[in-house]
Amino acid sequence: MTVSPRFFLNIAIVMLGVFVNSASAGPNIHFTDYRVLLTEKQSTKNYQIFNQGDTDAYCYTNLVDHNVSPEGQLTVATKDNLPATSAQSLLRISPKRVLIPAKSNQKVRVLARRLVQQKSGEWVSYLNLRCREQTDNATAGIKIQPNFVFNIPVVVRKGELKVEAAIQQAHIGNTNERYFAEAILSRRGKRSLFGDISVSDDTGVLAVRKGFSHYLQSADVPLLLPLKAKPKGKVIIEFKETPQFGGDISLTTVIN
Repeated sequence: MTVSPRFFLNIAIVMLGVFVNSASAGPNIHFTDYRVLLTEKQSTKNYQIFNQGDTDAYCYTNLVDHNVSPEGQLTVATKDNLPATSAQSLLRISPKRVLIPAKSNQKVRVLARRLVQQKSGEWVSYLNLRCREQTDNATAGIKIQPNFVFNIPVVVRKGELKVEAAIQQAHIGNTNERYFAEAILSRRGKRSLFGDISVSDDTGVLAVRKGFSHYLQSADVPLLLPLKAKPKGKVIIEFKETPQFGGDISLTTVIN
């Protein structure tokens, strides 16, 4: 999946599962993958962090969690209120601090441990990266300035986990001649969903949402996709999982 890094640096999308806060100009940090999947067959990932900027950066690594409402809304979890599906006890991240030179890249190792001892299931936590610019200051020596905070979903799965999904209650609405597609993405089963949603009509594609996450704690997640034009003819809403991240579900519904 190819996603523009600027998209993630400029806007935070809750359902995407990747949050970015930009405080000032600095190192141009980006990634090739905005999600990590670990399984029994592949329990280690060397996660690449790229710095295309002109200054060096330090990135500090950590793990955090989010609680998810039945409708899919995410809120930061405290240490005494971690979700039952937290993967923190299974994950190890190294190193804790990594220097990424300008125009270069470095790896962070993400490891799922003790999967053999676990029952079949899915767990999710977030690789928290706090990246700061390193600058030289003639009077104060080395000065570290905050730049970016990234939260990358890390999904750990064991076993063959069944899931069923459907697009329900799909319809087209409009407000002041601005059209949008609404629907419910319903999920039941033992694992989350991750994929792309598109809306098209007889003329072509009207809307796309890439990297949509439907987590275990959620059942029926509302979808709202603004359309670039008034639909003509049949409207088709599609959801396709991304095979790279362990899914093959494809859903289609037609609005006449």
